[in-house]
Amino acid sequence: MTNLRGNDTADVIATRSVDRVIRDHDASKEKQWQPVFKDEWPMKRTFPTRMFSDRQSFEIDGVKFTVHDLGPDESDADSYWLVESKGHKHNTVAFIGDVVLYHVHAYTSDGHTSRWLANISRLSKELKNVSVLYPGHGDAGSTDLLNWQRGYLRAYRANVESLAQGYPSFSDANKIELQTRMETYLLPNTKLEFLIGLGADAVANELSIEKTVH
Repeated sequence: MTNLRGNDTADVIATRSVDRVIRDHDASKEKQWQPVFKDEWPMKRTFPTRMFSDRQSFEIDGVKFTVHDLGPDESDADSYWLVESKGHKHNTVAFIGDVVLYHVHAYTSDGHTSRWLANISRLSKELKNVSVLYPGHGDAGSTDLLNWQRGYLRAYRANVESLAQGYPSFSDANKIELQTRMETYLLPNTKLEFLIGLGADAVANELSIEKTVH
């Protein structure tokens, strides 16, 4: 973000919930990910400077940007941006962030897969007439991207449920088996495969709570 911003005067816009999560989790994220990314981890992080509410818009050179707050999703706070060119209805696109990680293993460690699936259903309706969706990871495309992510999450949840055997945590052996199953789902792409086992306990706990509630 620091490199993209270029100077200290450019606004960094986000919803209030995204801003709160970024700030609250900054130290823990650095502790978790700096050893993984090493020198690629930015020593200086840039935080949002301008907060927007759900469905609030701004305009630049006839292009309208509207943010939509999604709440918990892939992370503890997610959103997407609808971008509309004035007078060109068919040029509307959406930047959907990590609602979709197209053909990439997903980060499920925050344990919101049920909410994530609900948001996918919501976006399938809201974005049905949008020409192009730009996901946080993977190639741009149509709403078929949402269908793919839905299938991945359902497969992940089903495999976690079958391997957890009713317990809200995973053995190391079951994490290895889960990784094998999900890698088969995504072959030949095995990018970010370490995320498969990383999110297993969180999703097992999520499924256990869902069963208790229902």
